[in-house]
Amino acid sequence: MTITETQLISCIESKNGFPLDSGQKQAICHGDGPLLIAAGPGTGKTEVLTARCLKFICCDGVDPGSIMLTTFTNKAAKALEDRITETFSHVAQSYPELQRIELSSIRIGTLHSLCNDILQEYRYSEYQNVRLLDEMESNLLIHREVVDGIDHLKDEIQSQFRYLFGRTQNYTNQSKWSWANCLAQLFNRATEDRLDLDALKSAGGAWSALAESNRIYDDALSDAYSCDFARLLRHFLEFLDTGHAESFLKRTEDMADVRPHLTHVLVDEYQDTNPIQEAIYFRLCDIPPHNLTVVGDDDQALYRFRGGTVECLVGFPDTCRTRWQVQPNRVYLSDNHRSDSAIVEWCNEYITSYEYMREPNVRIAGKPSLSATLPRGSHPALALIRTANVKDCPVNVASLVHELKANDVIQDYSQCVLLLRSAKNSPRNAGAYMDALEAQGIPVHNPRAKDYLEQPEVAQCMGAFIRIMDRDLSAIESPSFLSQNIRELVTDWASEYDKIASAYPELASYVKESARAIDNVDADKIITPNLPTILYRILSHQPFKGYQSDVEMDMRLAKLTRLFEAFCSQYGPELRTDKQNAGKLPGWWYGNFYYGLCGYLEREGMNDDEDEEVICPPGKFPIMTIHQAKGLEFDFVFVGNLGGKSFGDNSQRLENDLRRFRVNPPAIFHSIEDSQWHDDIRLHYVAYSRAKQALVLAAADSQLRKKAAQTASFEGDGGGRVRQRFNRL
Repeated sequence: MTITETQLISCIESKNGFPLDSGQKQAICHGDGPLLIAAGPGTGKTEVLTARCLKFICCDGVDPGSIMLTTFTNKAAKALEDRITETFSHVAQSYPELQRIELSSIRIGTLHSLCNDILQEYRYSEYQNVRLLDEMESNLLIHREVVDGIDHLKDEIQSQFRYLFGRTQNYTNQSKWSWANCLAQLFNRATEDRLDLDALKSAGGAWSALAESNRIYDDALSDAYSCDFARLLRHFLEFLDTGHAESFLKRTEDMADVRPHLTHVLVDEYQDTNPIQEAIYFRLCDIPPHNLTVVGDDDQALYRFRGGTVECLVGFPDTCRTRWQVQPNRVYLSDNHRSDSAIVEWCNEYITSYEYMREPNVRIAGKPSLSATLPRGSHPALALIRTANVKDCPVNVASLVHELKANDVIQDYSQCVLLLRSAKNSPRNAGAYMDALEAQGIPVHNPRAKDYLEQPEVAQCMGAFIRIMDRDLSAIESPSFLSQNIRELVTDWASEYDKIASAYPELASYVKESARAIDNVDADKIITPNLPTILYRILSHQPFKGYQSDVEMDMRLAKLTRLFEAFCSQYGPELRTDKQNAGKLPGWWYGNFYYGLCGYLEREGMNDDEDEEVICPPGKFPIMTIHQAKGLEFDFVFVGNLGGKSFGDNSQRLENDLRRFRVNPPAIFHSIEDSQWHDDIRLHYVAYSRAKQALVLAAADSQLRKKAAQTASFEGDGGGRVRQRFNRL
């Protein structure tokens, strides 16, 4: 039993309480064949993905098990799954005959999670009995097994990729962790960009050294029976060309007892797709009529630093024509249902004001400007906090937020957000804003402050553990390769524990007795309990038991246990005394713990984990990176730290260096400088398009004097246009 598209849309509109616009209806009702949905901010792409998926099931009679829907994050996948279930339930109330349909077989998730599940489901031999490593675990493996093994290749690699080592001036003496970070980027790119390794070898020099280093890393993964996320996708692409995938991709005679074959693929956030993901999506839909639906917005492409390339979206029509000799249909979602019309007008003007964005193949051809569907409000929707000095911006922002709440313009601080390039708790980033807000009595929520390691519960727990394993901290003095930063971090942790030890005698007793027990173990003997158990026993004492009643503290402690588990996955959970010295752990263990785990933590800084269910706890004012806020919306959006020219992550340069070695070199090419401008303009566009009621920019006079050639923070006429257009507060 099926229903008509008109009936489905009528049910959805009844549920929502408002009609779908013409672009949304066109996207939902498109029939067979590839479809590109260019969806601007606030145009309802989630609604369209939900309805199009249900159109396949309820109107076309497609088995839910034949549909794959991929999203960029697990959070987005869960939200989309919930929306589909909720909407289907509403439709089934009007058409009870649909209730027999079981939606649980739809494949919804990130591409990585779906590839992992499918490879396990079809028991692909190359992906059996392997451990899937997260980013930290793969970095630890590179640090432990690869860096020292490529000493003979380092000069060649460093000569070509010097920019991956940051701004340091000493390129001849890079730390082991600097090398691990550089190699991790190169290895991921080699796989995700689908580099031709034979071509790399033939090119000689640094390119041959990269190919050989990549092989050494592959061998290390194989020896550890492990796989990283990039190579997971490589395994999946290889799987699709084997007999294992035959029943997954097409109907076979013996399919009576297996789930239906794949017929429809929908991809969200396609602007952040990388080359290997693009190859997977097209391979999945090679069988006519090529039912591949991609949804994205080229103006919101933010993830080049992770390997994503907007050219996959902009070039989607050309790829369809080249591979399938098919012209994809295009639908433009341009009715913005989110923002005050003044904000929509500003976003349109901003993104088109730069010549960089008007060049060929930068934006989707024929894409219309956003159309505002909400009226202009009675309040100023575009506002400027203009100060004489940069240091006054945070104070004025905090004062305005306080006034909004005091005058009942907002009911909760979480209706607002402050967006910055970096939310790190430092003077140049979010630190001054955090201080100013807290001075006004405004609680702040900033999970990406990079101060996880400084939080009391984390520092005290790490200090207690270290006082057991290295009671007098003698082990941090002996290894000459330990940096002063690591020594200071470890010493601070121990000091934080020492401060609370007398207040918690049971914890102090456990720490002392555990350290004494290790002293009494003979040489070359196993120490009981093992490393994870010691951590868990520390956490079973006060004050840590009490900390676990606080949601944020509990999440930090849970993260700490996962960090220890990641360390144990590489170095093992077993503790054993030195072969020659009773009561002492071997020097290599301290080296692994201090330089491996603590070195990684010190280098990364570490953010808090984020609750996938809660954007910001009620009663708190969120500070977010612009990347973090993508896909979200807030009544009042403040954007600070403007006027800069931050093109420093080198992802554009790396992409350019490796481009000629791709298996399928891209047809679209932009210079490094142009790509940097494109990315920075898009970053600001995402920030500005989050606002519903008001967009407030905070800038000093010196920043507003910047010309368009100096910064992408304002628009093609520079800060002068902002001074004219925005209402000064």
